[in-house]
Amino acid sequence: SETSATSQNSSLATPCKSFLTRSGLSTPGNSICILPVPCSLCIFGCEVPNLSILVLRILNDLSMALSTSSFIISKISLLFFKISLLFFEIYFAYLPFMRLTKKELRIFFLAKRKKLLDITHAEKSLAIAQQCESLPLWNCSIFHLFLPMQHKKEVDTLPLLTMLQGKDKQVVLPKIVGNKLEHVLLTDNTLLKANHLGIVEPQKGIQIVPNTIEVVFVPLLAFDKKGHRVGYGKGYYDKFLSHCAPSTIKVGVTFFTPVVKIKDIETTDMALDYVISPDRIYSF
Repeated sequence: SETSATSQNSSLATPCKSFLTRSGLSTPGNSICILPVPCSLCIFGCEVPNLSILVLRILNDLSMALSTSSFIISKISLLFFKISLLFFEIYFAYLPFMRLTKKELRIFFLAKRKKLLDITHAEKSLAIAQQCESLPLWNCSIFHLFLPMQHKKEVDTLPLLTMLQGKDKQVVLPKIVGNKLEHVLLTDNTLLKANHLGIVEPQKGIQIVPNTIEVVFVPLLAFDKKGHRVGYGKGYYDKFLSHCAPSTIKVGVTFFTPVVKIKDIETTDMALDYVISPDRIYSF
């Protein structure tokens, strides 16, 4: 039943979380699972750096606990654990090489992003802005910046906007017109209003052509180790970036780490030069 299953998961999660904390594989309060696909280990709700080692340690603890039972039950249990361990070793050895589709990645990372607490979201967004200080782009003058969709918990770019304005940079904001983006220079007189998608955008102003923009901050849901990104599937940014100058610096911002490879990359997909997370800068 649903009640008994919940109870069983809870009884498993508590000792495992305690074990992970003692082993240095997790910290108390950490509730983010980094698995790119659902798996039975998600009930632990922990972020683990090496899953095969984790499984080995957990199974070892469980086998030691069961060894206090009768001799026959203990032997059967140990045999089961060895078979399970073999399965997990094969599975986790293969997992890093799995290629996920854009659709799968959108579903997973959007759900993961929406689970962020407001305070965590704000802290990570500020950390991303601070990481940008280290990028080699501050000799540029014209920066293109998106404003976040708050209901989808996109990275809050307001700290980054404050930084750009503090450095006297010209900031350009996107505006959706039909199936493409227009680009409007942000000034003191710019009127901002949320559109039908909940994106705050300029209503009118000075139009900027893409090939004059030097740096573009790009929203994304996921990215891979080659700098390919997953957006929402409308193609707005791929079309826009294809009209930028070859020298334009393309910077993605995200709360999460990269996947190994995106399965269905197309020739029209524009790769990024950098991706900024709260903890590090990825360069491609």
